[in-house]
Formats: sequence, C-alpha cells, structure tokens
Amino acid sequence: MNKPDRNSPNGCWAAHGYRVERYGNKRRRVYTPNGELIFDHGAAGYEAEMEYCERNGLLE
Repeated sequence: MNKPDRNSPNGCWAAHGYRVERYGNKRRRVYTPNGELIFDHGAAGYEAEMEYCERNGLLE
C-alpha cells in the first residue's frame, strides 16, 4: 500500500501521530496524538484540515 502524500491531510496526520476515525458516509474524526478531538466532519473538511496542518507547521 502506498503512503499518503505528506502534504495532504492524510499524510500530515499519519506523519505526526494523529488518529483518523472514519464513520458513516464519508465522515471522519481527527484526534491529536494526545487524544484531543480536533475535527468531526464530512468530506467538505479538506480545506480546514489543510489549514490546520499549515498553521501548525505539519507540512513538509
């Protein structure tokens, strides 16, 4: 299986120990490494996730 691009939300989360929980129809929750829920949304959250990764220095 290919690793996700580090400059995508999935790659950003995987590279920094965040946990993604998928549920329902294209919905997901994203948790920080210490277990704090930071996102709970559907597919429309891509832009918000990218903004979070950029704002927190998680992109390459």
